[in-house]
Amino acid sequence: MAFSLTEAAREIEHLQALLAEQTSEIKSLQSQLAKTAKDRTRYRDRSEELRAELAKYVRADNPVLRGRKK
Repeated sequence: MAFSLTEAAREIEHLQALLAEQTSEIKSLQSQLAKTAKDRTRYRDRSEELRAELAKYVRADNPVLRGRKK
């Protein structure tokens, strides 16, 4: 069964609307991902600061700190 030009135009409009929705969703997810990456970096940096502070008060041969990599 062949599409008429009107049906094809409606289908194109429908697909364009779906594409716009998906594009919006992708942009939102990219924004969330960027925020998550920024938060992870901030938390990692803070964790390293706290670990360094803790190391001032705990012996270096303590098994809790041994084997940790920066």
